[in-house]
Amino acid sequence: MAKSKTVVEYMPSYGGTYYLATSALLEGRGIKMADDGRNHMRSLKTYTVTETAWKKIKSKYTTERSKSF
Repeated sequence: MAKSKTVVEYMPSYGGTYYLATSALLEGRGIKMADDGRNHMRSLKTYTVTETAWKKIKSKYTTERSKSF
């Protein structure tokens, strides 16, 4: 399966979770929207995801580590 061209920026967090920023709408188990993009400087949606959800997202989308959100 080819990865989507949508980029997901990530930052590891404490306790095995990750913070994500992306223009994509992510849904599913282990994914919680933290902000809908109105407060983000680049209008990206932000999420908190579990390790298991992160592995699935990583296989589907192009990812890059973020220096800051």
